[in-house]
Amino acid sequence: MKKKFMILLIILILAILIFNIFSKNKENVSDFKPLELDVGDSFTYLNYDIPMFVLNYMIRDVTGDGRNDMVMVIGEKANAIDEKVNNMDVVIYDTSGECFIKAGLKKCEGKSPKLMAANVDETASDEIILLTQNDDSTQNIKVITMMNHECKELMKPRDNKGLIVSGYFMDGFKAYLSIRKLKLETYLDLKGEKEKYINAGFYDADGRVLGENKNITVTPFVSTELIALNDRQGIKTVQRIIGFDYLDILDEIEVVWKYEDGSWNIKEAKGKKLGNLLY
Repeated sequence: MKKKFMILLIILILAILIFNIFSKNKENVSDFKPLELDVGDSFTYLNYDIPMFVLNYMIRDVTGDGRNDMVMVIGEKANAIDEKVNNMDVVIYDTSGECFIKAGLKKCEGKSPKLMAANVDETASDEIILLTQNDDSTQNIKVITMMNHECKELMKPRDNKGLIVSGYFMDGFKAYLSIRKLKLETYLDLKGEKEKYINAGFYDADGRVLGENKNITVTPFVSTELIALNDRQGIKTVQRIIGFDYLDILDEIEVVWKYEDGSWNIKEAKGKKLGNLLY
């Protein structure tokens, strides 16, 4: 009996030791920060033509060597309280090589830059995802991958346009919509909101369009999130189809994008009102 008690006591002590070691390692990883830089600090490690400041950062292995790196988004600000940032760039501090790697972003500006990391192209390391806001609160997405200590952008300006939706209002309280990338033509029933359109003077009571028929447009991305796919991660975006003014939201379109074979392909596309748009 005494022998069994001693064995159980030894097992318990070992379990506590292992837990403490794991907890300490976990704490060390979360506290790891290779450079004493914080948001708002001046960034002077690399030569830029203009003063640059640290806008945000994350700790993540993006070089694929198994060691966490420090990924920073830096940019030019007119003053400390200005939300708008010009000339943003992403800089990686490689902890193994103790060197800096510039992403070399061009014409990158916006507000509230946010950094994320995800494996979107099946490489050994995660890609860097930079989200910035426009003045109208829509978003721009930059996806940066590392290979042989060089950065490459995976999401081009044309990819940030998302789905291009065009269309027009028709008599009878309905709208014609065309989504070129999906090779889709469809109609949206507006009868549920006909009072709004009549009161705005856009339709008459008989359902005839009054005055000049304004074209239907679509916003850039209004939200972005990472989503798990079978073999990697994808990006889910939301866009709004806009009617006679910015507040006239005809529908919201969710799209799941997967990076494969060098391009962003659509895996899911659905509208709150239109339903599934792929089939």
